[in-house]
Amino acid sequence: MPTLFVLSGPDLGRSFEAQAGALLGRAEDCAVVLHASSVSRHHARLECEGEDWFLRDLDSSNGVFMGGRRSVLLELTDGALFELGDLELRFRLEPVEFTIEAPQSIAPEVIEFVDSAPDLAGGVEIELENEAALDAPLPSGATPIVAPIRQPQTREPAAEKPTAAAEKRRAAALARASRGSAPSEAGSSALGDRPALRYSQEVSRSGFFAADLQQYPVWVRALAATLALAFFGAVFWLAFSAVGALK
Repeated sequence: MPTLFVLSGPDLGRSFEAQAGALLGRAEDCAVVLHASSVSRHHARLECEGEDWFLRDLDSSNGVFMGGRRSVLLELTDGALFELGDLELRFRLEPVEFTIEAPQSIAPEVIEFVDSAPDLAGGVEIELENEAALDAPLPSGATPIVAPIRQPQTREPAAEKPTAAAEKRRAAALARASRGSAPSEAGSSALGDRPALRYSQEVSRSGFFAADLQQYPVWVRALAATLALAFFGAVFWLAFSAVGALK
C-alpha cells in the first residue's frame, strides 16, 4: 500500500497510507485529510491502473503541480514529489523502514601497573655485571671519587684579516677626510686641529613670488597662468593699437 508524506504546511511530518480511489482534501470524508488553506475540500483522487499509480485533479481551485507544472493527471513513481496548491507531498510505494543499530559494548581495557620495570635501552634489557658490588657500602676511610663536570668552553670568533682591497678603501677614505677637514689659517688659532665648518648666509624672502610656484595648489597656479596670459594679451593689444594709430 502506498504512503503519502506531508513535507510542508500545518500537517508537516504526518504520513498517510492510501489505496486506489482515496480522496485528498480538507473534507472530513477524505482518506487523506489535509488542513492547508490552499487545498480544496475534494482536491485530488489517487488512482491505480495495473502497477501504475496516478493522481487526478478534481477541478480544484489551486491545482495539482509536479516540477512546477500544473496537470490534470500526474503519474506517480516511487519517491515522486508533487504539490496540492502550496502543500508539498511525497509518494512512496514501499514503506520506509528506519533501523537504528545499538552501539556495540566495548570491554574496558585493564591496565596493569608494575612496581619495578627492567632498564631498557632501545627495547633491550641492560644487564649490569657485579650489580651486588654496586649496592655494597663503602669501606671505612674511603672517599667516593666524583668526576668533575666540564663546562663547555665558548671561543670568541677570530677576527677576520682585512683584505688588500679593504685596506686600500680605508686609506682612500682617510685621505679624503684629511683633505676635506683641513682647517684654514684664520681659524686654526681658535679651533686648533679641529676642522672648521663654513656656511653662507642667505637672505630670507617673503611674499607670493618668494616660494616655489609648484608648492601652491592647482587652482592658484591656474589663476597665475591666466593672469599672465591676460597681461601679455593686453600688452600685445596696446602695441597693435599704437602701431595702427601711427599709420
